[in-house]
Amino acid sequence: MTSMDIEMLSLEHQNDQIPSDMNSRRISNSIQNQHALENITNVPPKTVRASSNHQQRLSNLLYYLGKTCALILKPEAPNLIVSDSHPHSIAVADFNNDHLPDIVVPNSGTSSLGLFLRQDNTTFQDQITYSTGSGSLPYAVCVGDFNHDQQIDIAVANYGANNIGIFLGNGNGTFMSQITFSTGSSRPLWIAVGDINNDKRLDIVVANYGTNDIGILFGDGLGNFATPKTFSTGYDSVSYSLVVSDLNNDDKLDIIVANHGTNNVGIFVGHGNGIFESQFIISTGYKSQPYSVAVHDLNNDTYMDIVVACSGLNTIDVLLGFGNGSFTIPYKYSTNDNSFPLSLVIGDFDNDDHVDIAVANYDNKSVGIFFGYGNGYFTDQMIFFTVTYNFNPYAIAAGDFNGDTRLDIAVVNYDYNYVDIVLTYRNYTFLNQNTYSTGIGSGPISVAVADFNNDKQLDIVVANYGTNNIGIFLGYGNGVFLTQITYSTGDNSQPNAVTIGDFNNDKQLDIVVANSGTNNIGIFLGYGNGIFSGQTTYSTGNGSTPYDVAAGDFNNDGHLDIAVANTYRFNIGIFLGYSNGTFSSQQTFSTGNQSYTKSIAIGDFNNDSRLDIAVVNYFGFNMGVFLGYGNGTFADQVSYLVTIGFCPNDIAIGDVNNDDHLDIIITVDNSNTILIFFGYGNGTFVKGNTYSTGSGARPFSIVVGDVNNDSQLDIVVANEDGNNIVVFIGEGDGTFPAPSTYSTGDHSSPAWVVLSDINNDNILDIVVADYRTNMIGVFLGSSYMNGKLEHTYSTGSSPHPHGLALGDFNHDRQLDVVIANYDLSNVGVLLGYTNGTFPLQAVFSTGDLSFPTSVAVDDLNDDNELDIIVANSATENVGILYGYGNGSFTNLNMYSTGVGSIPQAVTTGDFNNDKKLDIAVIDSGTDRVLTLIRYDTGSFRKQIKFSTGTDSAPSAVAVADLNNDGWLDFVSGNSDNVGVFVGLGNGVFSNQATYAAGIRSSILTVTIVDLNNDSYLDIVAANGWTANVGIFLGHGDGTFTNQTTFDTGKDSGPSGVIVADFNNDSRLDIAVALQGPGGMGVLLGHGNGTFSPIVTYFIDSNAGTTFIATGDLNNDNRLDIVVSNYLRGSISIFYGNGDGTFSNMTNYITGNSSHPGTVVVSDLNNDTILDILVANSGRDNIGVFFGNKNHSFHDQIRFSTGIGSTPYELVVEDFNNDNQLDIAFTNYGTNSLGVLLGCVNATFFDPLTYSTGNNSQPYSLAVGDFNNDKRLDIIVANIGTNNIGMFFGYVNEGFLYAPAYLTGSSSQVTSIAVGDFNNDTRLDVVITNNVTNNVKVIFGSGYGTFLYDITYSTGDASQPCSVSVADLNNDNRLDFVVANAGINTISIFLSNGTGTFSNQITYSTGVRSQPNSIVILDFNNDTQLDIAVASYGTSHIGVYFGYGNGSFMNQQIFSSGFNSHPFALAIGDIDNNNLTDIIATNNGYGNIDILMKTC
Repeated sequence: MTSMDIEMLSLEHQNDQIPSDMNSRRISNSIQNQHALENITNVPPKTVRASSNHQQRLSNLLYYLGKTCALILKPEAPNLIVSDSHPHSIAVADFNNDHLPDIVVPNSGTSSLGLFLRQDNTTFQDQITYSTGSGSLPYAVCVGDFNHDQQIDIAVANYGANNIGIFLGNGNGTFMSQITFSTGSSRPLWIAVGDINNDKRLDIVVANYGTNDIGILFGDGLGNFATPKTFSTGYDSVSYSLVVSDLNNDDKLDIIVANHGTNNVGIFVGHGNGIFESQFIISTGYKSQPYSVAVHDLNNDTYMDIVVACSGLNTIDVLLGFGNGSFTIPYKYSTNDNSFPLSLVIGDFDNDDHVDIAVANYDNKSVGIFFGYGNGYFTDQMIFFTVTYNFNPYAIAAGDFNGDTRLDIAVVNYDYNYVDIVLTYRNYTFLNQNTYSTGIGSGPISVAVADFNNDKQLDIVVANYGTNNIGIFLGYGNGVFLTQITYSTGDNSQPNAVTIGDFNNDKQLDIVVANSGTNNIGIFLGYGNGIFSGQTTYSTGNGSTPYDVAAGDFNNDGHLDIAVANTYRFNIGIFLGYSNGTFSSQQTFSTGNQSYTKSIAIGDFNNDSRLDIAVVNYFGFNMGVFLGYGNGTFADQVSYLVTIGFCPNDIAIGDVNNDDHLDIIITVDNSNTILIFFGYGNGTFVKGNTYSTGSGARPFSIVVGDVNNDSQLDIVVANEDGNNIVVFIGEGDGTFPAPSTYSTGDHSSPAWVVLSDINNDNILDIVVADYRTNMIGVFLGSSYMNGKLEHTYSTGSSPHPHGLALGDFNHDRQLDVVIANYDLSNVGVLLGYTNGTFPLQAVFSTGDLSFPTSVAVDDLNDDNELDIIVANSATENVGILYGYGNGSFTNLNMYSTGVGSIPQAVTTGDFNNDKKLDIAVIDSGTDRVLTLIRYDTGSFRKQIKFSTGTDSAPSAVAVADLNNDGWLDFVSGNSDNVGVFVGLGNGVFSNQATYAAGIRSSILTVTIVDLNNDSYLDIVAANGWTANVGIFLGHGDGTFTNQTTFDTGKDSGPSGVIVADFNNDSRLDIAVALQGPGGMGVLLGHGNGTFSPIVTYFIDSNAGTTFIATGDLNNDNRLDIVVSNYLRGSISIFYGNGDGTFSNMTNYITGNSSHPGTVVVSDLNNDTILDILVANSGRDNIGVFFGNKNHSFHDQIRFSTGIGSTPYELVVEDFNNDNQLDIAFTNYGTNSLGVLLGCVNATFFDPLTYSTGNNSQPYSLAVGDFNNDKRLDIIVANIGTNNIGMFFGYVNEGFLYAPAYLTGSSSQVTSIAVGDFNNDTRLDVVITNNVTNNVKVIFGSGYGTFLYDITYSTGDASQPCSVSVADLNNDNRLDFVVANAGINTISIFLSNGTGTFSNQITYSTGVRSQPNSIVILDFNNDTQLDIAVASYGTSHIGVYFGYGNGSFMNQQIFSSGFNSHPFALAIGDIDNNNLTDIIATNNGYGNIDILMKTC
């Protein structure tokens, strides 16, 4: 390691003029004008001499610089020089009398007032500015009517001009020009108003910086003010803030001052005539550094109290007043470590009639609120609003900006030149579950809530299925309950549901329970003290198995009746009540054969004042409505199909769309959804939206209620397999956004859910029956306040340019410049002129608040026009501006880098050796390198729909040329038929022709083959609910015979079917997946379309075997079978014996609650060994089991399909013709088609998705080239919308996300460069890790991914931030150089030729230089590479001239001006003189510098 000295060649600058006039900050001069270089004869001694000819090379360089060429540092793009506004404080008032709150801020950086007028309840107009005078540095504002014209005026403390400025308002949002009033030698830092001398004219009080006093400017009521009268605040007091108030109840205003320097609050007691007593002080503690102060009555005693923000101790101090001008000692509340609180505002933010305190925490980027109890005490701080990126709240003010009667907060963001409007919202949530045991093996399955002992506190009753009893939990009213008291429901009664009512008219609540095991309902009469009689039972009929029960007055006699769902008798039963606790015998109403009614609910659906009944029929796949006649009888059921094969489980009633008509909401068990039927108010309904309850959730119970007190109904669902409850917040129009989920505990299986306010806080709580953990769970409802960002408004900003790149964007043979304007959220393009100047800038938006950090330039789309690539750090994307070749560009094309990624830099290169340019981006937030590979994305056009008929619910689809005309046709497996769509050419199809498969057959899979060897294709269907395989023999013309069926066994539920020759007799056989028994069956074919009886192979009765596939998995030339077990979470392999029999079943786990759907066999990684793929619908992924040479399989590797996607079926094909297999899949949960394009070695790009339509619930898919364009197309069976969706494939070049490469935990990668470091013809990258103080060389695979890395330390606390690559020592090997901002050095790593590098050699960049960017170039035309570095800290550009052997001369320094802070460098020949120039962005000045040679 060597340490090199520095020589400085300075340029003459008028640095003392920079702050006042940025545009004339310096004059461009050549180096000769500053130094006679030929007279410099002494060379400082070097610690290490790099080469023996060093002295001679220096002489040559001096001659070159002094005699031949001049170096000029020239500023460019002066129109970019815009000062930061730096808003310093804020006030809220109605300036234009429109009854909307407006905002005014003093912009200290631009010496102006910024006015934001609210134009409605949603937004402010853009800022209007008023000058406060050159160099005035306005720091604080306040408002009042200073001239008695009933209009609001503004007063501003002009710190830089030592005056107070008055802007008299016109009442329409405009103001007269400023009138100023001198504060003498004092610099006013803060300002307040009040009638100090009781003359009914507003006066102004200011806190003066530098003179340790406060000043009072007495007003004359005409807008004029007298010379200040000052009062000392004490030596070194440094008063930062003040407020006026009457502290001692004498009707005379006093003054309260925050003395930052002396750590106290100063109080000046006023006499009411402008005279004050001397200050008395109250200490806020050693090093407390009070920053701001506010006054209010905090404890409702009518006396003013004081609150102080103490920035030094990270506290707010509360001083309670006694009403006589004295106070308690400060009570401190923490704002959290390193928070640095700066500003306070007091108001009632939660509308509880108690004032709260909001505080701006500058350093931890948050606004916190201390909620008041109304007695002077406050809660600990709650973080009300925080943003981790570009948010340092400096000052805050309150106002109701959106007219919702809640105070909102306006935040001044001083550093980033914004005002943020943060709206106050009350959020509702649920606390973690509290559980109460129902007893070992109790299996609680239903709950209800009521007050059983008349103590005005809610109690709980639970039906314990496993222990044959009901349990009573008496409540204390605070959400806590006594231990359960039980009442027997009878041996083997298996109580399944419970409800409550007063059945004997004694005004005491009674209980009715549905006893599923003993086929009766049981009545427990309540005594009103929490005790109940023994059970009285009423038979529901032999074998009825009642599952649910409800109570209501069905015959309008004023007495409660009972309705029960008799699941296994396929009816509902009505027991009419006699008002004495006894009931009539049951009268039944059919719900349909094999309907299996599961749940029942009551409501008046046709507005006739008579109760009606709604039920869900589990195996009827429908919801049924019985309209009541008001006499205890009902009309026949009218049913509404859910979807064939999809089983509704529970039902709830409510008006969810506010049309005054009751709607019905149901859970659908095996589709993991809820479904809404909207009511018309006449007893009829229409099927509405479906909402996913989560993959693998199995929603079991549902309830509706207003959980967030917004007067809109919400939905709560208990997910039995998901072990959680899901809350859907209603919008009031029948729609529900993304739900919130609350865990009920592992293996809890919540079976019932109810809503009630059990702790009397006017917020609904949730009670659940946790079946498998033998508990009831209570989720107490809770609310909290938080802020949501409405909008951010710019107060004016310098560009703060970060990234920089060069290119000729308009074909004029002049280099142009593109800059990432960080604070303006755009890129600026400066088109170069022939003389190397850039007179005009064109800007192109990168998105609101995108904060671009880096740019790169290249021709990405091979149109011979340069494009711009930008890394947008805040909006977390890579944006592409495609060039038109005339200096203009398309709108931004964005590629997300993911939440929390914070992309920092981009570069380009061909990372997969396909001769197309790709993009590499580094994400500092997620510590990774991500490549976007330019690729044929295998895109698909917008879906075209083909109807399969009302309630057809297509769940299967297959493709073939059925009529031998050269065009592909397709077949749809519908609820009770197969539909044939004949292709007419070019993607056009005939209308559907249907072939009956049997009532309620529910075709779950179809396939197309020639079963009878007649050269005509036939159709095979798995009829899930009629337990057979259906065969439709083809005529060869697209028509088919009627169905012939082959039995698969009673209740076998065949759900998947394949056809192959399993016994090697050249005849096709059939294999089916059997859900019912849990296994698979084989029907051996006779070659004529007939088959032998099924032979069944069992797995497990709880396996839920769903899909089936075949292949020779062990390379023995015998076909094997693999099936997916939906309930068991596994796949099973049956190895074939070659004679149609199978043995040696082997299982592989797909994961707990994975619910595997389709299984496919394919060689995914081209190793000639078959692999197994499975769609894990419960875990939102595709699982791949890669095959081993020993015929076993690796553990599953998962590829995400997206949260809530619920993938059901998949296919494997090459969709983009790149000879890599891809995966397409149906996302049932997110209503989309997904595609995973293959990358390399069985890795995949991130999934692409294509919408299949709202509520479409795509279930099945198939593939073919329907329009003969040599691109595969995809068809999808949309079970929810009764259609087949066609997606035509087409060629589309775009960018795909290759699997990312991690750079190390918390590494905070900051820079990237590209090169082939190991000479393997594959591009590699080198990155700098700023936090872990190292560089990594990451070696490429040649396929767009990366394989491994080698890490090189840059030294403790080095903070490497920039890297550049070149051959520095002429050995034909790439080396790299790094800028180390933390230790003020550059590091050189020379290649060893094997992909490794030597230890670093360092060169100093100077004390506090903070080198930020580095480039490599031949600056002096000696054919040896040199290094240039931008030193942000010392505002200069340094050049290290190279010897060609990897060593370098002393740094030559070129100053870019005081506080210019050069940030990024680029190189190019700007003036076309065949000499390379250096271009720098100046973050401080907002412009660029060009270091160029003229010879």
